[in-house]
Amino acid sequence: MNGQKGLEETSERLSGQSVKASSITRRILAINVFALAVLVTGLLYIGKYRQELIESEIASLMTQAEMFAAALGEAAVGGENTEQPYLQKIIASQIIRRLTATTRTHAQLIIKGGQILTDSKLLLEPGGLVQIEELPPPNQE
Repeated sequence: MNGQKGLEETSERLSGQSVKASSITRRILAINVFALAVLVTGLLYIGKYRQELIESEIASLMTQAEMFAAALGEAAVGGENTEQPYLQKIIASQIIRRLTATTRTHAQLIIKGGQILTDSKLLLEPGGLVQIEELPPPNQE
């Protein structure tokens, strides 16, 4: 009977330890599942936030384009008395330069046929373009 009693005590100890281990395992799993849920929720939120930022930037660019078009339409259009109104290049360039200096954007004015009339990156001063010259290396003359 001593052997039987010893077996019962050993099995009670093991079952008590497995209950403790099972409780710890459940807690660890719960913490890991919670951490994973927080990570997934954060990623979904960041994706939505990024999309909203992109949409906001597009709306801002559309507003700027409408402002540019309105300013050019009011001030830089010539030939009102003819059937074919046209853009006056010098005035259009000045307007583009002033508007892009304020908004710090890059703008190109492209006319029918795909020709670039003016480019804000090329405008330096009123009526001036950036001039690029290649210089010889410092040690050569």
